[in-house]
Amino acid sequence: MKILVYFFTGSGNTERVLKKFESEFQKCGHSVDFVKIENQVYKVKNKIDVNHDEYDLIGIGYPIHAFNAPKIMYDWVKTLEPLKNQKRTFIINTSAEPLIVNHASAIKFSRKLRKKGFDVQNEYHYVMPYDMIYRHKQQMAYKMWDTAQKLITIDAKTILEGKSELYKQVKGAAFYAWVLRIEHFGSQFNGIFYRVDKKKCIKCHKCVNNCPIENIKLKNGEIKFGTKCTMCQRCTYFCPTDAIKTGMFNSWRVNTPYTFEYTEDPEAYDNTNPINVKRANFYNGFWCKSVYVRYFKEAEEKIAKYYK
Repeated sequence: MKILVYFFTGSGNTERVLKKFESEFQKCGHSVDFVKIENQVYKVKNKIDVNHDEYDLIGIGYPIHAFNAPKIMYDWVKTLEPLKNQKRTFIINTSAEPLIVNHASAIKFSRKLRKKGFDVQNEYHYVMPYDMIYRHKQQMAYKMWDTAQKLITIDAKTILEGKSELYKQVKGAAFYAWVLRIEHFGSQFNGIFYRVDKKKCIKCHKCVNNCPIENIKLKNGEIKFGTKCTMCQRCTYFCPTDAIKTGMFNSWRVNTPYTFEYTEDPEAYDNTNPINVKRANFYNGFWCKSVYVRYFKEAEEKIAKYYK
């Protein structure tokens, strides 16, 4: 089977998850091709002309933004020509919150895909560490990724077996997601206030080169932010000197990727200078206990049932 995967990723969590899917598909003898959505919409010089008829299965991955698919995903769907023949499709998304309302991110998005001929039959959500709001402790980040890998092994086989598995929606989730879709505009507005700390900036221009929508430009030697920001956090997350201030949400920024390495120290961070330690300690202590415990329990039950 030949599989095509479209994806958008900010901090890299979604891509990491999709690469694990690729590994599972390849173990079963299937090939996988990846296409970055940003290249199909904004960085058109890198655009790839895709012949969907060559593929048996299509996957689409994205991080959840405020319980919705990011604006770039909707921009991409608009560019698609209707498929001549329907294609079985699966959706993969990631977020740091194991809330069932996150499932609403696929309601409108899946509807638009189906109108284009993408027959969405599978939807999966994986909890990965925050790239904004606060930094997870190292032990938690490891546990999230370890759990996701085990679930992906199961879910990949479900997809390959042709079994449909769609999100269970809760009453009111679609309305809640609709209200918070204001984030699409809010991100652009907040992006106007992004700034570079000139004392920290080493002019590596990673932020300019990595911006998926080319919203960050180099003008007269100065880094300038435009009005199209999608708040994917890629610029600040990968800044080697933590030099980017993220507007009204500056205290929420999480600088540098996680290592996902195991540690026995429950208080350890894999970054010696986590942003806003006070907020992190509160969320790791209260929020994790009340929400993540349930997520891991349900995941463990699913894994145990599969291997029984």
